[in-house]
Amino acid sequence: MSTNTTNYKAAVQLNKKSNKIDISIDGIHKGIFAIEDTIETIDEDETELSATALIGLIDTTAGAFTDLTLPEATEGQIKYLIMTVDNGNATITEGGENINGYATLVFTGVNSSATLMYDGTNWNVLALKNITTT
Repeated sequence: MSTNTTNYKAAVQLNKKSNKIDISIDGIHKGIFAIEDTIETIDEDETELSATALIGLIDTTAGAFTDLTLPEATEGQIKYLIMTVDNGNATITEGGENINGYATLVFTGVNSSATLMYDGTNWNVLALKNITTT
């Protein structure tokens, strides 16, 4: 399988005083986001990640789930996903969008994380930590 990979340089700054995140990609400012407006909790009841939330907190308290998909997105959109509660694996699928050639990302434990950016066609991996890919 041939995989096209695009590398991006991402800069994320957290301003604790204003409770906002400032994001730049390849030196281009992408925006300032209020943290409370950009966080979603992801559990077994979800079927698709939010198209607008920047941060996804994965909670498998009720057990593993395998049917969560990435949304259609706008070019330059970033998703930071992290497992905060582990009672089983959480599997995210591409949902019609490719993830650097992978079909799935499997979060296997607390602090498993993925940082992704949408390029207008596919989700690109900026960083993975303790993730199994297929």
